[in-house]
Amino acid sequence: MENLAKHLSMINPNIYSINLTKTFREKYPMYDEFLLKKKSIIMFIKKLILDGFKSYGKRVEITDFDPSFNAITGFNGSGKSNILDAICFVLGLSKLELARCHTLNDLIYKNGHAGVTKASVIMEIDNSDNKFSHSDYSNSPVIVVRREINTKNQSKYYIDGFCVTKEKLMDFFQLVSLNIQNPHFLIMQGKIVKVVSMKPTEILSMIEEAVGVSVYEHKKKQNLARIEKCDNSLNEINYLIDESIRPKLNRVCEEQKALREYYTIKAEYDKMYKISIAYRYLKDKRIVDCADSTIKSHVDYIEAKVEEKTRLISDSEELTKQIQTLQKRLDDSMGGDLQDLESNVNKKQDILQKINTKQKLKQDQLKEEENELIVVRKKLDKETKTLNNKQKEFDKLKSKLEQLKQEHETNEKLFNKAQEDLEAINFGKSKGVEGEQAATLTHQLMVAKETMAEIESKIHKSKLDIEHTTKELSSKSNKHQIKSDKDVYDQIKHDIELRNKEMEQLEQELNEINFSEEHYEEIKQEIVRLKKDSLLLEDKINQSRRKVPRSQFKYPNSTNIDSESIYGVVCNLFTINHPKEHALAIEKVCGNRLFNVIVSNDEVGTALIKKNLNERRTFLPLNKIIGRDTDMKALRLAEQLVGKGNVHYAINLVSFDGELKNAMKYVFGDTMVCPNMNMAKKIAFAKGIMKRVVTYEGEIFDPTGTLTGGAENRDEPSLAVVNEIKSIEEELHLHRIRQQQADHEYQQLFRNSKPFYDKKSKLALKQKEIELLNLRLQESSHGVTLNEIEEMQTRINDQQQLLKKLADEKTIIMNRIKEIEYKIENSESTKKHELKEAKEYLEAMKKQYETTGKMLQKDEQTFACIEPELLHHSENVDSLQKQMIKIQNNIEQIQQEINTIQIDIDNGQEQMKSAQESYQQYKQQLNEKSKEIQKLQKKLDSIRNQVDEIGREIKVKTFEMEKIKNSVNDAQDHLRSMLHKYQWIKDEEKDFCSEQSEYRILTMANFNENKFFEELKLLKSKQEKSGKSVNMKANIMHGQIQKEFEELLHKRDVTIKDRKKLIQYMEKVEKEKDRELRKACQKINENFGAIFGTLLPNANAKLAPVSVRIKDGLEIKVAFGDVWKESLSELSGGQRSLVALSLVLSLLKYYPAPLYILDEIDAALDQSHTQNIGLMIRRHFKNAQFIIVSLKDDMFNNANVLFQTKFIDGFSTVERIKL
Repeated sequence: MENLAKHLSMINPNIYSINLTKTFREKYPMYDEFLLKKKSIIMFIKKLILDGFKSYGKRVEITDFDPSFNAITGFNGSGKSNILDAICFVLGLSKLELARCHTLNDLIYKNGHAGVTKASVIMEIDNSDNKFSHSDYSNSPVIVVRREINTKNQSKYYIDGFCVTKEKLMDFFQLVSLNIQNPHFLIMQGKIVKVVSMKPTEILSMIEEAVGVSVYEHKKKQNLARIEKCDNSLNEINYLIDESIRPKLNRVCEEQKALREYYTIKAEYDKMYKISIAYRYLKDKRIVDCADSTIKSHVDYIEAKVEEKTRLISDSEELTKQIQTLQKRLDDSMGGDLQDLESNVNKKQDILQKINTKQKLKQDQLKEEENELIVVRKKLDKETKTLNNKQKEFDKLKSKLEQLKQEHETNEKLFNKAQEDLEAINFGKSKGVEGEQAATLTHQLMVAKETMAEIESKIHKSKLDIEHTTKELSSKSNKHQIKSDKDVYDQIKHDIELRNKEMEQLEQELNEINFSEEHYEEIKQEIVRLKKDSLLLEDKINQSRRKVPRSQFKYPNSTNIDSESIYGVVCNLFTINHPKEHALAIEKVCGNRLFNVIVSNDEVGTALIKKNLNERRTFLPLNKIIGRDTDMKALRLAEQLVGKGNVHYAINLVSFDGELKNAMKYVFGDTMVCPNMNMAKKIAFAKGIMKRVVTYEGEIFDPTGTLTGGAENRDEPSLAVVNEIKSIEEELHLHRIRQQQADHEYQQLFRNSKPFYDKKSKLALKQKEIELLNLRLQESSHGVTLNEIEEMQTRINDQQQLLKKLADEKTIIMNRIKEIEYKIENSESTKKHELKEAKEYLEAMKKQYETTGKMLQKDEQTFACIEPELLHHSENVDSLQKQMIKIQNNIEQIQQEINTIQIDIDNGQEQMKSAQESYQQYKQQLNEKSKEIQKLQKKLDSIRNQVDEIGREIKVKTFEMEKIKNSVNDAQDHLRSMLHKYQWIKDEEKDFCSEQSEYRILTMANFNENKFFEELKLLKSKQEKSGKSVNMKANIMHGQIQKEFEELLHKRDVTIKDRKKLIQYMEKVEKEKDRELRKACQKINENFGAIFGTLLPNANAKLAPVSVRIKDGLEIKVAFGDVWKESLSELSGGQRSLVALSLVLSLLKYYPAPLYILDEIDAALDQSHTQNIGLMIRRHFKNAQFIIVSLKDDMFNNANVLFQTKFIDGFSTVERIKL
């Protein structure tokens, strides 16, 4: 229970006045007993001993304190208030401002500087009646409390001789309501005056603090903080709802609406898509059902045509034999030259074949050499780059090494110099200034004086030179005044100024001309270079075109065909997206169609064929040509076999103009391209694909059973050459554009060149004139004199600068002489100082020398490693350069051989052509001489035409049959795929043709396939577009946000309820506070009026609210007799102070303490009122001890004991005077 009371006392010293709840008192009945016992304690100070405390430098004992009324008096500065400070000090004072000091050392006599190093205060407390029976010291008649402090700011606390902590000391005194942290028992100077001038609200605050209702105010502040927190929470919740949640909820609602629309569109699309599947199924099934009869009719037709073709071929062979027999007879009759001519043609053909083979080998050899040249050039570039980097590293390290060597040599010299200086100092010499050797001080002084004499000599000489030159300058200046010479000089000068103006005008005109000589020359050189480069590029194009002659299509210029209707050769009309990988494969896919010519229509093709073209060509008219569409299903199956990205339709690997789409479909067909043979084999013969497949290396897999491939063709792929031609043509086009620009710039510059050069020649002429005039000006007598004057002025300035420099040097030398003379006078100290400096400098130089030495050694090792590497790379570069030169020579030699072979080929072709012409002429002569042969030949040609026509018809029918078979196979594959993919077809197939099912649209007579699929495509596009923007999680998000929204609303309702409860609780606390405050005011008013009536007989005083509400403030009301004064302004100053004192004492009475300390509270009282204080204390404070400091007789004459302080010989003393 005591611990509980102690804890409550520490929280509030006025704990005894707190009205605890009835529940608390019922639960702890011992507390009421403790409270009664505590209030009955009568404790007083018996003795006080001060030693070294403030002005009490010597030990002073103050004994026999009166249990009731003690007064202390004395002159100002004698130590009266220090006694009160000592009592507060021993009670555990920590707020030094109460003791009127700043640091703890201020509490020690003269701050510890007068031999007193500590201060102590001992207080004896009377316990003869066992007043402290509730404490640990109940058996002691006297309790002694001591506190001391030293100059190290260390405090010690003792109770009955035992050292205790400050906390225990504080607890000891707090049990008797002496809490020094809240000293309501201490009334200091000025407090009475402060109370007199208090406003009503300030009086109310003082009453609240004294009564202890401030705890209610604390609760009120806590509740206000909680209400503010609730308001902030409400604002935050409202902000979240209005600014975040509600907009999110609205947005999600919109997204939910969009999602519903999306699902509606999706449902409609799914329904139509299902119908489209049913339609495709029915269509493919009809194709399969009708396939057998259609294929049988085609087979019968083909067989009939094959029999007819076989018969005609047999007839043609018989006719050929007859014609050969007749020709042989006729040839024999004419001499038999036909066989010789045919033999000659064959011989020439063999020779030409051999030359072509030789040329091909040389071209292959040339290609190998060129490839090797590319490899060597790359190696050379790489090695050269490495060599340059190593060379830069080498040069950088070499420069660093040279710099480091110089630095090391400098450090070595400085180190040697430092050693020499140290040795010289040890031998009695002195260190010289920078750059000088160490020498004796006498020698240094002699050298300094010699230098001083030399400088003074130079100064004297310079002054004489200035004086002489000044005189000569004066003489020349007088001569300069001759008028005739000056007129000539001024005229020449005027002419020069005119010429300068004219020259400036010419320069301005020259700058205004838009012409630059450097740019003019650069443009000319660039035009020459561009023409040369264009010729080289044209030559390259021609060479490349000779490699692929069929890539160019030429037709007679005399035709009336619009050139725009001829698009060109196929190989020039598309671009391979990745030529390095796919060029060879694309070439194999296209085959001979690569060199077909695309025209706008069949009429253009027919017109070109009729114009006797020089070569055989196939034309692709865009209005008739039909290409094969690619099957995406087959592509997907292929991707499943070999992986996505490893197989493509050939047409998808190239780019072309959309206008040529049908022609390109015909050229590329539905051939696939893949990386290697393994993948091609899987794709070509896979069920559901069965497509022609070409690998990147050119191998061809055909589902008919053929496989093309094998040894690599050493010829350069035609498409690679075509791409090379395109790139060169683009480069040539850019060159020609730049050449046109350069020509335009050249023409502009050429037009401006003539006026530019005219102005420039005039400007040069003016400059020459100005030079001659300047020469005349300088050679004129006046000009010569001016030059001489200028030279003299310059010499005078130079000598003045020299004088200034010499004066500075003289100052330095004079200081040096003084320094040496000082060192001579103080030679011993100078030597020690220089020796110390020399040793330190030597150590520093040694360390610096060793550091640079280590760095130099490390860099030299690195340098030694880099040098062989550099040499190695240099040798590699030389070797590669020699190798490249050798390869280039080989290329030139092979090219020359190829050119020689080309000449032989040209000659061979001419000879071959001549032999063929001779053979054909002879053969024609034979035919002309035999009418029978002609007749048989016509018949043979007719039969052959019939055979060709039948062959074409068979091909067409075969192609149609294959197409039908492919269609049937595709339809069968589609049916199997659809049955596998769409399991519902088996169950719903019976409803596909029903008018009552969802597939009834298929049974309508007006069903339009194109329109249906257009609507399906549009619906799909709409669904995809909606699907990209729609939020699929809208429903989930709506639920989450709605839940969050409801939680926030619930949280807001709870917060509003909590706020309402807090306001209600605060109103309740406010009422309790008001009730407690009124109750306390009533009790205080009783004591207030009684004390004031004692101090001022026939008078009364009370505290009254300024309004109905007590919290608006309290004011003091005073009455004399039965008349209450309106305000305190009607009272005298002394009376007002007496009222304030009565109020303060009534507050003390409300919370009684065993001890009260009053420091000169009567300072503001009238003399007549002071004498009643003793009566008041005896009447109203019977159980308390008062210690009052006062200077007024009426105060201490009424005290029971008087202590008088005196200040003698620097120390305060105390004398007890019994009254």
